Amino acid sequence: MTTSAMRKNEINFLEESFVDNFGDKLFDYYKVKVCVSSSIPFFKNVCDFSAWAWFLSLVHIVVEIQKRPFLIDALQYKSIITAFENLTKIEKYCLPQQIYDITRTIFEDNDEYDYFSKQASSNTNVSYMVYGLEYFQHLNFDLRGSLNYNPFPTMVMDWTEDIEIAKSFSCLDGKPGIILSINYDKYKQLLYDEWYPYLMSADIASNMPGFTPYFDYHFKFSKKNSNMQKQKGIVLFWPWSYTIDELATNEIGERLEFKETHIF
Repeated sequence: MTTSAMRKNEINFLEESFVDNFGDKLFDYYKVKVCVSSSIPFFKNVCDFSAWAWFLSLVHIVVEIQKRPFLIDALQYKSIITAFENLTKIEKYCLPQQIYDITRTIFEDNDEYDYFSKQASSNTNVSYMVYGLEYFQHLNFDLRGSLNYNPFPTMVMDWTEDIEIAKSFSCLDGKPGIILSINYDKYKQLLYDEWYPYLMSADIASNMPGFTPYFDYHFKFSKKNSNMQKQKGIVLFWPWSYTIDELATNEIGERLEFKETHIF
């Protein structure tokens, strides 16, 4: 129950990608600077490298888009230009600092803001990016092939609201597996209680990318994502790293109504 950007193979891949693009000196500089030291309750249980994974994954995705602009063709609409798209237009040499600033606003205890503003800035900066991350999360399915890592690791986790699709994903080589589930509304409530006490109505969020740190296939701006439509997907920002057993017994799992169901 860990996002792709926080897995060992992906972390190694992302660190190598950063060094290839920006060199060892900047790598060492930002690895020291990026940390989690937050007074926001939502981040009290995240692991130490959650912020580092966010930083690396976002840098990697933006750099790859700059190399291959066609990657975001499926994200672009004439009617709106999102904060995620604008980030891809920043000069490459400025990206590490720009994305560090975003990362710091999300995860760290910033004395420049009052408590409510800290939460609002944190939530908003994640929400700005989820519109793009939902696409790259699903693009991994097309591009992974025989790789032992995802080519576009992200800090979001994708789910489905269709039990039959969940069953098909749970099986490997025809062998029965397990289905893991949470309550989508409880996830939103957790955001409200612990992160930012303002829930965006579904109709507004659906028409304005960057208003929520979650994204689902009902949203207007997910229609071009064919993988998300086929999967009936729901993409959630997920900064935690837990085993299934841990989620079955800890506070986060209880609040999200986490369940493990064996398929026979």
